Amino acid sequence: EFYTAYTPYQPEISQGTLQNIYEFQTIVCELFGLDVSNASVYDGATAVAEAMVMACDKKKTEIVISRGLHYEYCETVETYANGMGFTIKYADLVDGVTPVDSFEAEATEKTAAYVVMYPNYYGCIEDIKSVIDAAHARKALCIVVVGDLSAMGILEAPGKLGADIVVGDGMPFAGPLGFSGPSIGLMAASEKLGRKLPGRIAGVTVDQEGKRALVLTLQA
Repeated sequence: EFYTAYTPYQPEISQGTLQNIYEFQTIVCELFGLDVSNASVYDGATAVAEAMVMACDKKKTEIVISRGLHYEYCETVETYANGMGFTIKYADLVDGVTPVDSFEAEATEKTAAYVVMYPNYYGCIEDIKSVIDAAHARKALCIVVVGDLSAMGILEAPGKLGADIVVGDGMPFAGPLGFSGPSIGLMAASEKLGRKLPGRIAGVTVDQEGKRALVLTLQA
């Protein structure tokens, strides 16, 4: 309780909390194969919705989501999209997975991102490299939702395959839920999208005496 007793807003006395956040971010980046991570959002469903917000802009307001995404995640994304004027489309499954053709059938010039779950809700392993390449060919982003964190011990990290944003739910690696929370919404992104990440990002620098110091590098 002494090490993490303070909020991260006063770095002089909260080095413990800031180090915890920094180590957490580092683990998420290594797990997902990307450059930058925030200090989490509410849960996996919220993380997908926040990734959608990162991807969309004034010109690109549509998202194409695999029907292999968890249905509760879809409901959360639709709630966000309804309030922000975004359009959600769905790519159909074929034999339990989402072929690129299903995404392409729904995509338009307004498509901001493809969203695919890996492994998907039905336990099938999607060919995310093909989906990522197809999204990039349309100058859209690819958001990969990690369906099972333990699968990252076997499967290639989505970021290593070119995913722009990778999200997931951290509860399988955490303690039990209490009073409806807290859960852990994991988020990581490529460096060019780092400033669009919601929440805070802790970093390491040196103080005026040249000693290692942890700070809040970016805040929402």
